[in-house]
Amino acid sequence: MERPDPHIAGADGIGVAATVRVGLAAGAGDAAGIRRAGYSAFFLTIAFMAICAVLMAAFARQIAGLFLSAAVEIRAVIAAAVPLLWIAASYQIVDGV
Repeated sequence: MERPDPHIAGADGIGVAATVRVGLAAGAGDAAGIRRAGYSAFFLTIAFMAICAVLMAAFARQIAGLFLSAAVEIRAVIAAAVPLLWIAASYQIVDGV
C-alpha cells in the first residue's frame, strides 16, 4: 500500500472532517453551523498548506539532497532543484484548497 504525502493527507483529513461537520449541521437545519464549518475548514486548510509551503521552501536544499548523493558533481543538480522546489512550494496552498 502506497503511503500518501503528509501534506496531502492533512488537507484530505480536514476535508473529510468538514464533510462530517457540514452534514451534521445540515441535518440539524443549522445554516450558521454549515457556514461556520465550511469556512473554518477552508481557512484551516489554507493555514496548514501555508505551513507546508514554508517548510518546503525553507528546506528545499535538504529535500533535494534526500534524492541525490552528496558527491561534488551532484551539487550543481541540487542547486538547480532548489528553485524548482520553491515553485512547488508556491503551489501548495492552491493544491490543498
